[in-house]
Amino acid sequence: MFGICIPKVNRDQLNKPFIFNVFKGIGLGFVKDIVIHGNGCVFVYFSKWFDSERNNEVKKRLLNGENIYVIYDCEWGWFWKCSMLRA
Repeated sequence: MFGICIPKVNRDQLNKPFIFNVFKGIGLGFVKDIVIHGNGCVFVYFSKWFDSERNNEVKKRLLNGENIYVIYDCEWGWFWKCSMLRA
């Protein structure tokens, strides 16, 4: 199972439906579970990663230890800095 870590999420965004809809909208894969920790850290687990050139490049970057940036508010340009979840 593949996972993404969002190390810091603002308190007003700490709800599963909001986070789920953001990741559903960017179309990386099927979100299996979202775990929210009390310190504002969020783990997003995928049951399936969609196969496309863009998604494979995103996964490659994560596996290489790079960060990706997920925009959750296009109007304001707000984003989450994400990394691969290391188990």
